[in-house]
Amino acid sequence: MSFRTAPTIIDRTYEDVYPAVSVRQSTVFSERRWLLAKRTSVGLVVITNLPGMGTVAVLQRRGIWNFEKGKLESWPGGCQVTAHGGVEEGEDPLRTLQREVGEELGDAMRSVLFEDDPKLRPLIEVDRHEGEKEDVITYAVKVEPDVFKKYVRLSPDSGGLSFVAPEGVADIQDLRTFDKAIGVTDLRTIAMFEDEKRAVATAFSHFGV
Repeated sequence: MSFRTAPTIIDRTYEDVYPAVSVRQSTVFSERRWLLAKRTSVGLVVITNLPGMGTVAVLQRRGIWNFEKGKLESWPGGCQVTAHGGVEEGEDPLRTLQREVGEELGDAMRSVLFEDDPKLRPLIEVDRHEGEKEDVITYAVKVEPDVFKKYVRLSPDSGGLSFVAPEGVADIQDLRTFDKAIGVTDLRTIAMFEDEKRAVATAFSHFGV
């Protein structure tokens, strides 16, 4: 198992975005392991500012029912990054990220992040976790608070949003220590998988928080 946490700035142009994604970036994705048997997931950490809270990372609570899979959600009440999902066969990870943002945060938010001038909100890679059965690539972006408030529309699967400030990252609990079926019942508790917690910390660090 290996980890890479150094942020990578993703340089996008209008030709690079949805629906035809061709990304120029310093990290070479020629090793397209997400097309092989091993599962790959991608995630996005949104950093924004909230009145009375300052700079925060936006986390999404896992709901009770997964409508896409048609079954109960695992670790309900636990937190994950702002948007997260699996790469489908033949799909590029950044295309997956665009699709997941549209499904979980709404098409308007997807347009803001991927169809506006990319220099307004540069997308960076903040973590890559390579496991035996799954690779997870996590990106981050900083969004103006009025934009986030105006455009975000959560999916029915969502358990709602939670927010964590930089000083609260150390207190995030390991979600795997909770029962997979019962999950997190006290919503004052923030629990995440370790790679997602690490991605949040790296995102804060990159944006100088």
